[in-house]
Amino acid sequence: MRPAWYNLLILIGTVGAWASWWSVVANIEPAGGSPTALAYFFSTLFFALMGTIYLVAYFLQMRLIGRQAPTQCVRASTRQAVLFTTLLCASLALQGWRLLTWFNALLLIALLTFIELMFISRQRHPVAAGEWRRT
Repeated sequence: MRPAWYNLLILIGTVGAWASWWSVVANIEPAGGSPTALAYFFSTLFFALMGTIYLVAYFLQMRLIGRQAPTQCVRASTRQAVLFTTLLCASLALQGWRLLTWFNALLLIALLTFIELMFISRQRHPVAAGEWRRT
């Protein structure tokens, strides 16, 4: 699929996710504490933020780092959007449960940074399919 069509589908899905999130906020009381309400709230917020962050990251990578192929920008933007959205939603959930401290936030940031660095190092040093086995 061409990146332009993919981005159009992401844009449509993001608008739908924001509409769903607004519907959850307007019609369901997330602060009520019901597990279903919290699941709806966080899942719609996750997808809405992920789509928004993906589109911003893709646009910035295509404009600022124009040397990359569009498919590489799609891959990197998707990965970064998922990680950053995970950081935001996890921080919001921890704050909702009154468990967000500076130490927990630093641990979460360190974990997600480590995951991002693993992906980056894997791209720079690809391993062949059977190379890891010592025969």
